[in-house]
Amino acid sequence: RRIYLAPPPGWTQYDPTWS
Repeated sequence: RRIYLAPPPGWTQYDPTWS
């Protein structure tokens, strides 16, 4: 389950697999 919101600065720490 993934929630896609507006990626904040440093979003990589939340979801490094963001595509």
